[in-house]
Amino acid sequence: MSVGQNLRTKRREKKLTVKALADKIGADHSTIVRYENGDVRRIPEEQLNKLAAALDCSVDELTEGDFKYTSMKKVSSKSFTEEEKTLILKYRQLPIFVQNTIKEMCDWPFNVN
Repeated sequence: MSVGQNLRTKRREKKLTVKALADKIGADHSTIVRYENGDVRRIPEEQLNKLAAALDCSVDELTEGDFKYTSMKKVSSKSFTEEEKTLILKYRQLPIFVQNTIKEMCDWPFNVN
């Protein structure tokens, strides 16, 4: 799930309206709508902390399943080289259409003979 979907789910579980959540974190209701709809490339860490506190959950719960929010620590837990870790983190911050282009390039048949 995306952070926006997680946010909407948590907000509904707490029976909060968009406006009520926005008021709790000191934001405009349109900001919450944009977050939930995925119209924001990446929610600032300060806002994520406020949202998590307002929804009585952790930032990890809000960002679970959304690779844009994968920290270096999480990537480091795998057996990747430093270069691979850097590339993975950069890739995850690219727009979807660029990620799709890269995926297509990786699937391109080529000879290594």
